Amino acid sequence: MSNTKDKAVELGASLREDLKGFRTELRGLADEIRLKVHLGSMDLKDSWRDVEPKLQEFEARLEKAGAEIGKEFKEVGTEVKHATKDLDVLGAKLKQDLIALRDRLAKH
Repeated sequence: MSNTKDKAVELGASLREDLKGFRTELRGLADEIRLKVHLGSMDLKDSWRDVEPKLQEFEARLEKAGAEIGKEFKEVGTEVKHATKDLDVLGAKLKQDLIALRDRLAKH
């Protein structure tokens, strides 16, 4: 009986050592993963630091371009309104001239 008991004690001790080794290995892997996540997040932060100012610059340029385009459209709209008024005036004058010409021709 004693032999079986000794083997059971040895097996228990062996299992405890295996579990202890497994736990140590698992902790090492967890530490390695934490480090990789930390370094990865640092790399991402560095990348974001590089990209963010470029994004802000692009947004500012886009806003400026939009404002300039809006200004151009407004100027073109104003010019079109003036041209339309000028055409209306010319059309009215041409109509008067044609009526006057018709009336003169009718008298002869």
